[in-house]
Amino acid sequence: MRKLSSLGSSGKYINNCWRDLLLHLGQSHIPRPVLVKTIFKYGKKFKNGSMPFLFPHQLFASLYHHYPGAWNKYILPSMEATQKFWSLASRTTLFDQHPLKHDRRKKEFCASA
Repeated sequence: MRKLSSLGSSGKYINNCWRDLLLHLGQSHIPRPVLVKTIFKYGKKFKNGSMPFLFPHQLFASLYHHYPGAWNKYILPSMEATQKFWSLASRTTLFDQHPLKHDRRKKEFCASA
């Protein structure tokens, strides 16, 4: 908390808070979001715009290579959790057309994210 409260010379220079926070946290290996052009609906009107989007495969690769603790805790906590995930997923109608539906190896090599 002391480190956070000292950001920007304890708030004296608020324009330096972001810089100080980044220096404190260190370099992030999470990829930057990509701006994706899309159409937004506002009531009955449509407007062109863009929004930031983080591609899941890039996030997963970053977690796997740079944050193994987070990968092991949230994405692949155990083989039992992975097997349970695929057992439950295979019972849903969303899974009926999935390419892995009939692949028995999915419970061994596919993460449950």
